Amino acid sequence: MKFNLIPLLLWFNFLSAQWETISLPNSEQIDKIIADHNILYVGTVLAKVYQSVDYGESWTQLGGDIDEISYATDVLHKKENVLFFSHNIGSEDYNFRSFYNGEDWEAWEPLPYQTSSFTQMKSNADYLFTIISGGIAYSDNHGDTWTLMSQPPLEGYINIPFVDDNYLYVSHGCTLYRTNSMGEYWEDVTGVLDDIGPPEPYGCTSIQAMEMVEDKLIISMYWYGGVGRLFYSENYGDAWEWIDTFPSQSGSGMGDNNLNALEAISDYLFAGTATSQDGLFYTNDYENWTEYSDGLESYSLSFANITSTNEFLFKTGGTVNVYRAPIPDEINSEITIVVDHLSGWNMVGLPLNVDNTHYLSLFPNAIEGTLFSFNNNYLQTEILEIGFGYWLRFSSNSNVEISGNLNNEIVIDLTQGWNLISGLHNSVQIDEIVDPDNIILAGTFYGFLNGGYEETEELIPGKGYWVRSSSTGNIIITNQR
Repeated sequence: MKFNLIPLLLWFNFLSAQWETISLPNSEQIDKIIADHNILYVGTVLAKVYQSVDYGESWTQLGGDIDEISYATDVLHKKENVLFFSHNIGSEDYNFRSFYNGEDWEAWEPLPYQTSSFTQMKSNADYLFTIISGGIAYSDNHGDTWTLMSQPPLEGYINIPFVDDNYLYVSHGCTLYRTNSMGEYWEDVTGVLDDIGPPEPYGCTSIQAMEMVEDKLIISMYWYGGVGRLFYSENYGDAWEWIDTFPSQSGSGMGDNNLNALEAISDYLFAGTATSQDGLFYTNDYENWTEYSDGLESYSLSFANITSTNEFLFKTGGTVNVYRAPIPDEINSEITIVVDHLSGWNMVGLPLNVDNTHYLSLFPNAIEGTLFSFNNNYLQTEILEIGFGYWLRFSSNSNVEISGNLNNEIVIDLTQGWNLISGLHNSVQIDEIVDPDNIILAGTFYGFLNGGYEETEELIPGKGYWVRSSSTGNIIITNQR
């Protein structure tokens, strides 16, 4: 079946999005932007890569400069603890990677493959996929070696619009193939994708974007002159259904405005148009759409790409600026935070509301019997509480993913003397902590790193910190972003 149109007043809403520009790293224009939980990574026109842990308010360059002669960013991709970068203009090398060693991103190193630049890169749990020498290749060792797959029966430039742990999709124009056998067998799953569109002589041109939203695979098709079509499949492309309720209509009268950007958050689809007429819409039932474009005007309404952290949406397209907007309040999605720890003792905390707060559930690679809280004396325990800090010992460097719901404010009771506390799901600056009775002693916030204490100016999610209080009282930590 298809989604039927219903009266405009029933299915179209408008919600203020409050889009705003973010700072550009070192005033360099951003070419590529990706997100990993609550961390942003960007590649710039000068082929430098930067990281932001405060949603684009400040930036740190990663891995140093990549090449002596460098220009633009063609590929920026993260898989596990490795960043991948490609550009097509360089002194000798095109393709690079940088490893995160538990403390810092290491210097960029050329990948063994340098015959040509990667034009795109995607990954699932086991493999990296890219296009090299006009063919599809995969790597299971972070790019040390690449294996060319048997190609689908497509002629011309090929594209990888989507991959997950079930299927790899490859397209040329509007023809779509999938494989679940690493290319040994390909299935044509184009179906009606290139049939439902404007009348002749216009024809389908290309696949713009694909995204999985819960049990639905969403695909955006481009026809001509800014006109597009949106489809969904509940069986990975065995059959496609036309979503004919999209509210942004082309001025040509030929149908929907083209959609360049798709993003899934919880069970919601966000769809960004490639027009300066209107911008972003979202839905969770594919009949009722809410526009989310306030703060975007004229060319900034156009979307080339959209990505999301735990709290914000980020867009590129239309202008050189990058914009962000808070994720709508109605979307109470579970988020995941990655917490790094080193071999030996670490100070940890609980950054989210979770169902199981046992320390071995949260930190399965911790050494048994080593969780300690502090209340004038150390106390062995097994359960973590939000706002408290703990000592916990690990046998090796590693990281864990903690998934749960946001906690935007915590009240922490302090006793006179030293206290072991933790913060929220996002980084919190020390000067943002509310101290109504002025009991925090200045200069007494300390974290633990590399076997020693370091004074800190911010609370990092999942970490524990010492703070000294002049008397008994409470402080309030609030999410101000």
